Amino acid sequence: MASAPSSDLLEGFHKGIGEFAEEFVANPRYRGQFPKEPKIIHDPLWGTIKLEPWEVALLDLPLFQRLRQIHQTSLVFYVFPGCNHSRFEHTLGVMQQTRRLIDAVNAHYPADRPKFEFKTVRNLRLAALFHDCGHSCFSHITEELYGACSDMVAFWETGELARAHPHETFSSLILRSAPVKELIEEIEKEYDIELDIEKAANWILGKPSERSGKKMHFETQVINGPFDADKLDYIFRDAHYSGLPVGLDLDRLWASCKVNEAENGDEVLTLHQAGVTPLEQILFSKINLFAIVYHHPKVRAAEKMFQSIIESAKSDPERVCFNVSDRRLDLNRATDYLWLTDEVFFSEALRRKKEDPFHKMLHDIRYRRFFVRALTISNDTVAAERHEEFMQLRKLNQPGASTYRAKRTLAKEILAAAGLENEIGVGDIWIDLPSDPSFGEADRTLVRTAAGTLRKASDLFPLHYWSDLFQKHKWRGHVFCPREHQQKVHEAALEVFQSYGLKFRKAAGETSHVPDPKSTV
Repeated sequence: MASAPSSDLLEGFHKGIGEFAEEFVANPRYRGQFPKEPKIIHDPLWGTIKLEPWEVALLDLPLFQRLRQIHQTSLVFYVFPGCNHSRFEHTLGVMQQTRRLIDAVNAHYPADRPKFEFKTVRNLRLAALFHDCGHSCFSHITEELYGACSDMVAFWETGELARAHPHETFSSLILRSAPVKELIEEIEKEYDIELDIEKAANWILGKPSERSGKKMHFETQVINGPFDADKLDYIFRDAHYSGLPVGLDLDRLWASCKVNEAENGDEVLTLHQAGVTPLEQILFSKINLFAIVYHHPKVRAAEKMFQSIIESAKSDPERVCFNVSDRRLDLNRATDYLWLTDEVFFSEALRRKKEDPFHKMLHDIRYRRFFVRALTISNDTVAAERHEEFMQLRKLNQPGASTYRAKRTLAKEILAAAGLENEIGVGDIWIDLPSDPSFGEADRTLVRTAAGTLRKASDLFPLHYWSDLFQKHKWRGHVFCPREHQQKVHEAALEVFQSYGLKFRKAAGETSHVPDPKSTV
């Protein structure tokens, strides 16, 4: 009897994937004739992007056109107005970078014996096209929410697929769905080509294919690797549109790429030692993006307000809900997030009457009336003698259902300590502990030295030093709340954290612009 709920969850999960794919891929209302000619698209970053007719046939599907309705950088555009680019633009950029990386590697090998065979190139383009189709509203800020849903957790527990980011799991499953498989079969017949769905879906998850007992990591690494096409596009694109000056010597990076055999015999992408400098530039740019753009306090405040609305939709679906194509979304189900886009989210604000509290919640985001900081949590604001307690709190910055619940419990305690239960709800108090940027790229990138050996890129520049400096001097957590309750929440947060052994300097309130900052040191 104990396994029945899990069985029901899994059945509902797979049904949800199928229903989404049926509507956004197989619906005959959205199917036109297969294009006969290639298409040229002009991208402001990468210039001319050429798409083959079969790629255009897929790109024209609602599955990919909906990506125009999802901002690449969540709510960053409210702070950096130029960041209005979408997942659609990013997808095109990833396809272009996939092509450039493959061409650069193949240039090192004879034309009649390329490292990336023609069929492999086509399948990698397929993976690049589908790699982000599983994203939901405002991209990554919904992942923490649907990644914690019971049906997604139940699916991961089966071990059916390699563990990956929630949106990658969705993307891989959508590509494997029956409606997509049927369409791919039609495309193969129409254009006389062969596509390998299983390979492409595994590459999205970072799972390599094997040949003669060797793992072909170099294929996977084009899509999901230490310096893959995805990272190269989003770092450059996000920096460009946020206005951050970034100088990435991609031509030099590509020129140094080759395939080598690792010690265990697997084949991996490697860089020449001369190509490490561009990688260093890329990682340094990534650090700046996190510190300046993604972790900007106003961006984080806006994202917490968004999460508050979704939390309300999960706990009180009768009052707070979203409807798409006569479908009432249940945001306790991970697969229902696939139907939610930025347009769907904000359109609900137009549908609601002014006296509806949900109307105000949506309009506060729409018109930039954000939460404010009540407390800044950092290495500089926590008392030095409480470093161990600070590091314990920092562990709650990891994604997952348990850490999410722990942060919400802290918020409830602060709300109670402030004596505001009759004025606001727990959805108005948020403990924000941003995740650290991943620096694993340098540990997973192998470099060809002049001596003919392979070394980790992290051995050649001070990556771990950068990581330590980021955590000590750039990382900031916050307690957010409505402006009118800033002082009370500030004092209540100090009280609650002190009960857990954390003491704060006055700077924790000063940097948050609290009218009368206090100290517990």
